Amino acid sequence: MKRIILSTLTFCLFLTASSQTAERKWNIGIAGGTSEYNGDKGNGFFDFNSKTLFKNWTASLTANRYLNASFDVSLRGTYNDKWGYYKSTPDFNGQLTLIDLTFRYKFANGYMLPKETRLAPYILAGGGYMKTDGNNMFGGEDWPLIVGAGVNYRITNVIGINYQASLGYLFSDGRDFEKGGDFNDAFLIHTLGLNFNFGKMNDADGDGVADAKDKCPETPGAAKVDKMGCPLDTDGDGVFDYLDGCPSAVGTAATKGCPDADKDGVADADDQCPALAGLVAMNGCPDTDGDGIIDSKDKCPTVKGSLAMEGCDDRDGDKIRDDEDQCPDAAGTVKFRGCPDRDDDGVADSEDLCPDKKGPVSTKGCPDTDNDGVTDNIDKCPTAAGTAANSGCPDTDGDGLNDFADKCPNVSGPTSNGGCP
Repeated sequence: MKRIILSTLTFCLFLTASSQTAERKWNIGIAGGTSEYNGDKGNGFFDFNSKTLFKNWTASLTANRYLNASFDVSLRGTYNDKWGYYKSTPDFNGQLTLIDLTFRYKFANGYMLPKETRLAPYILAGGGYMKTDGNNMFGGEDWPLIVGAGVNYRITNVIGINYQASLGYLFSDGRDFEKGGDFNDAFLIHTLGLNFNFGKMNDADGDGVADAKDKCPETPGAAKVDKMGCPLDTDGDGVFDYLDGCPSAVGTAATKGCPDADKDGVADADDQCPALAGLVAMNGCPDTDGDGIIDSKDKCPTVKGSLAMEGCDDRDGDKIRDDEDQCPDAAGTVKFRGCPDRDDDGVADSEDLCPDKKGPVSTKGCPDTDNDGVTDNIDKCPTAAGTAANSGCPDTDGDGLNDFADKCPNVSGPTSNGGCP
């Protein structure tokens, strides 16, 4: 029997405890313990010798109702298989049945002690109906005064353990064979038991914290909250865990709580340039010239260009980017590094002495129609082979006048006579 008792007490101590609250107003309890006698036979109060402790077993059921932060009302039914005293001659004992109604004053009411305290003491007072019967005592009915004290140990809001000591004072005498003695009979009941809270808790946001205690009543129910109903912020970055993409790493609101080393509004995990402040549209990379090409891939990061030109401009539209185009304002060819060759003779216009007439490279792009070695641009007789001395015109008689100006082209003569002798 002793082993069962010790095992039960040990089990109780490992359980959590609570008392009814504003959220769960009802509480029921089951308890076991022992009772003690005080009267004409002697005083057995707080005499925890084994002979008494293991004889006067008591069992009780309790229903409690929350009234307000300071007061509860409690209805208890108690049965004591043996209630008596064993140090007198003769010993006496019998069955005790008690129903009492008491009011509890709770010290954990927010004034004396915080409401959230785990160890919550109380005192009680009230009255009851008692009936005793047994072969070794005078049976009968009584209406005892009940006073006492107890304590709840709270860890959760549902299950708890409770210790209570309640004194019953009889206004009559004689249960102990000593009717008319000097002392009215009295009893002291010690109980240790389990309490269970129940009742609907008002919790509008469904976070497990009652509305009456919820400092953040609009928190989504899926969010982890503290005892006041407010969302947790594990990393202390100002972004609640349920909104924080990185709840264990300090971040910013702009990046949903994730780190952003360059402060550009793009989380490091998504930032293609985490060490350089950039644009959200560019995945965190900079685009200095705003041409839609990130600087690291832009051949001309300070000049707005096109993707086809690798971020560079092409003002003349010749598909040669300006930074490589030697003639950026005139459409040209790759061969001449962006410079034009209008007559397509293989000589760039900038070096072509005849840019609109096709000619060989040897004559810097000018033709020599009569093949006399004098290019058409300086040949006064481009269709008649001549000499350089006569600006490309012929001088058949060699008198220094070209045949077209010589009156006697086949006979040499002085210039003063028009080339005639």
